[in-house]
Amino acid sequence: NDSFRAAETIKSGETTVTVTKNWSSAPVSVTASASYDTYVWITNINQNGFTLNVKNASLQESKIYWTAIW
Repeated sequence: NDSFRAAETIKSGETTVTVTKNWSSAPVSVTASASYDTYVWITNINQNGFTLNVKNASLQESKIYWTAIW
């Protein structure tokens, strides 16, 4: 269900992806993992989405998989 989980594309050289949603309330938690070797953390969680951050930019277009929990 795309309302609480998805795979976002992060472009080569980028270190953040903004995820835009229209939820009735902010999730309690968002977890994420990348398709390449890096550390992922989430900031700015609210009812309109959140920001995915990675420690190391990928050398090619990659995916970040996330799940939101209420």
